[in-house]
Amino acid sequence: MDTLTGINFSLTGLSGMGRTAYLQRLRTIFGPAFRVVTDDPDVKVIWYIPMLVLSWPACGTLKGFLEAFRDALVSEIKDPADSAPIFKKMKGKTAAASIVSACLLFNVGMVAVDGAVAASLKPQTRDILMFLNTLQSHTNIPVLLSRSEAFDYGAAQLGKEVHQALRGRELRFEAFAPPSMKKDKPGLWYQFNEWLWKAGLLPRTASMPEALPDWTYSVMQGRPGWLVDGFRQLHEELIWEPTLLSSGKLTGEYVMTFLEKRLGSARIERDVVRDYQDSSVRVTPQLMKAHVDCLPLAFVLDRELVSLPRLAIAA
Repeated sequence: MDTLTGINFSLTGLSGMGRTAYLQRLRTIFGPAFRVVTDDPDVKVIWYIPMLVLSWPACGTLKGFLEAFRDALVSEIKDPADSAPIFKKMKGKTAAASIVSACLLFNVGMVAVDGAVAASLKPQTRDILMFLNTLQSHTNIPVLLSRSEAFDYGAAQLGKEVHQALRGRELRFEAFAPPSMKKDKPGLWYQFNEWLWKAGLLPRTASMPEALPDWTYSVMQGRPGWLVDGFRQLHEELIWEPTLLSSGKLTGEYVMTFLEKRLGSARIERDVVRDYQDSSVRVTPQLMKAHVDCLPLAFVLDRELVSLPRLAIAA
C-alpha cells in the first residue's frame, strides 16, 4: 500500500458493468482489518484497515456521508472498548476532522466510495467531494471513487475545487463487444459465458452450447451484471431440470425466453440499451434521464439531454 500513497483512483463507466463486484474482490484481496498488540505501554494496540468501502449516501448530504463513514469504521473495528471514545467524537461539528484523524489512527490503507450515479447529483455533492479532497490531502490515503459516466460529467461542472476528487488513475468499465466469430479469439463476452457455465454446479460432462454467448448477448447487450443474474437462474433451472442438457431442449429460443422472463424487472432498462443502438428507434428524453447511467454519455449529450449539469449545481 505504500506505493499507492498520495494517488487517487477512479472507476467509471456504465451501470451493470461490475464496478461493485470489482471493489468486493479488491476488498477480499486486501483482507479484513486486524490489530497488533505491542509491548509499548503507551500504545498497546495498533489497528490496520487495508481497505474501507463506503457507499455514496442516498440522502446526498455530507452529514449522511460522515455518518456512513463512522458506521463503516465501527463495523471494521467492531467498536472495542479501547476505541469507543474515538467514535464518540465523530459526531456534530467535529465529525469531519475526527474521521480524518481516525483514518490515520487506524492506519486505513485505502478509502473506496461506490455507487455515485446521476441520481446522486444533489446540492451537497460538492461538499462530499471537498471532504474527500481534504481526507486525501491531509492523510495521503488513496481515495477510489466509483461512479457512472453521468455522475462524472455532472460533478465536473462543480468547479476546479472538486476536480482533485475526480482525477486519478482511471479504470473504465464499458459494454462488452459481441462474441467474435473467430474460434481462436472468441472475445471477452464468450469467455465470461464459458467461465460462468463452468462455475456452476453442472456435471463436468455438460458442455456449453456453442451459440450460448450469442443468445445471452441478444438479451444482455454486453452487460456482465445482467449476465451473472441470468446465469444464476439458468444454473438453477438446469439443476432442477437436468434433462434439458441431454434432450437438446436447451435451444436459443428457450434460453432467450427464459432469460427475458428472469430479467423482467430490468426490461425497461434493457429496452433502452437496445433501442439506443438502433438509429430508427427514438429514445425519449424522459427514458434517457431515468436510465442515463446505463447509456454512453456521448449518446446522451448528442441527444441534448442537458439536465445533468443543472442537477449538479442545483441550489
